Amino acid sequence: MNTAEPSSRGASDFLSLLEARQHRVWAFAAIEAGPGIVSGAVADELGPSVFFESASFRPPAKVQRDSSPEVAATDWIAVVKPKAGAWTVIYLALAPRSPYWLSRLYPLSQELAETLGVRAFAARRDEAGEVECRLYENEALIEEIAFTPGEPFRHWQSSRREAPPWDKVELSFVSELCAGLDLRVPAGYPAVRGDEAFFATEEKEIARVDLMLPPAPAEETMVLEDDETVIFQTADLEGTAPPAAPPREPERTPGWGVKAIWGRLFGGRD
Repeated sequence: MNTAEPSSRGASDFLSLLEARQHRVWAFAAIEAGPGIVSGAVADELGPSVFFESASFRPPAKVQRDSSPEVAATDWIAVVKPKAGAWTVIYLALAPRSPYWLSRLYPLSQELAETLGVRAFAARRDEAGEVECRLYENEALIEEIAFTPGEPFRHWQSSRREAPPWDKVELSFVSELCAGLDLRVPAGYPAVRGDEAFFATEEKEIARVDLMLPPAPAEETMVLEDDETVIFQTADLEGTAPPAAPPREPERTPGWGVKAIWGRLFGGRD
């Protein structure tokens, strides 16, 4: 039986936050590279995106009654670099588009590992509650583990080690895997409050956060006139206030279609 104590590092705080917010379906990836390289590679892989470089991060709002409530921006993807360690974490799925992003998690992680020549760790929990984790090194799949919390391992494939002889595996094992890689997953999520998009977290030890809103999947995907990342420009919004600008000027080239993206993001969410 898995009786190991949850590590003070790893992803224990992140997983606890998801449970508290009832986000039972989730996916994240971590790439052993700097945030600028990772954000650029993610944007290239996912297609034209609204992109905020060096976005703000701050604690979630504690005021319950407010004319501008804070909501989890579940369509946004956050790329977060903790101050410690070499890993950059990609927060990929917190519903409502989880099925789509769950299917993209492993191809995206493997592609980034191969393209950047580094290790990539990816973990997800699907609608049935099954947890699956994979570790890539360059293009090679080094480890693949699957289990449902409270049950034995369903699948174990590893070139690094043998499977522990446990008859029960808990969700905290994901945190132990992360801790074994010296990977810290900050507890937080993309959020929107009023006209500001940011990364909501209580943690202070974060070096950089990038936020991006990729095209909607399948039939909702918007075709832009230029095959490039879209940057919010005040002039493009014709009087509609965009989220607050990042501290530094983005280095990417402005594109088209901002009004359509802005309307999809803030016009009529479930």
